[in-house]
Amino acid sequence: MMNYVMEIAYDGTKYNGWQRQNNTSVTIQGKIERCLEEILGCYTPINGAGRTDAGVHAMAQTASFNTSEPIDIATVFTKLCERLPQDIAVISLKAAPDRFHARLNAKGKIYRYRICTSVASPVFMKNQVFHHPQPLDIDYMKKTAALLCGSHDYAIFCDNKKMKKSTVRTVNSIEFIQWTDEMNNTFLDITYIGNGFLYHMVRHMTGVIIHHGENKNIPSQDVFNMSELPDYYPLAPARGLTLVKVLY
Repeated sequence: MMNYVMEIAYDGTKYNGWQRQNNTSVTIQGKIERCLEEILGCYTPINGAGRTDAGVHAMAQTASFNTSEPIDIATVFTKLCERLPQDIAVISLKAAPDRFHARLNAKGKIYRYRICTSVASPVFMKNQVFHHPQPLDIDYMKKTAALLCGSHDYAIFCDNKKMKKSTVRTVNSIEFIQWTDEMNNTFLDITYIGNGFLYHMVRHMTGVIIHHGENKNIPSQDVFNMSELPDYYPLAPARGLTLVKVLY
């Protein structure tokens, strides 16, 4: 068997997430697998490093796949670029070690949540940012984020309540960058670096951070000791979230 790895960028706005599903053909994984089948002449499943939600984007999702015979990498890469829709792009394709697996070998991930803080809507980025024109206190957001870092059981931030595997994860850092584009729109990027993230975990943590930035306070109790997140902690919209990089 031959093993290959690809990096993929996509705008997840029109898709029902990364993972192929039996009840819909509109997934990132499904689109790529159908194109590979057209090119290679047989169904070739791909293994993604993670399962991004519906509406979530990626700058460099990683996926691996096997073939029984060697492929012409340059030809397959070109044909994938020709066949894939404009909101999905394979940005690299190369041979991988025999035992490499995009998910099992991943050591961590970097996610970015982007907020537009301008009064005016960011017209040309509306599908990639969460527009939040109300004032946010960055200092309180940073204090809240510091409480969420470290090694913890993050089950309270996971919406998969039937999950049987461990919900302990390590969040190495949560970083904040403010910037302005050429149209004078102002943005806040919140970047999460950790060894793994649960279903909706980043979006829930972002909701907690935004809440305390709005109200200029920090959690009055250890959020990890709560039985469930209170309703005043919103789930941040999917469109602001991007998988930036998978770490190996």
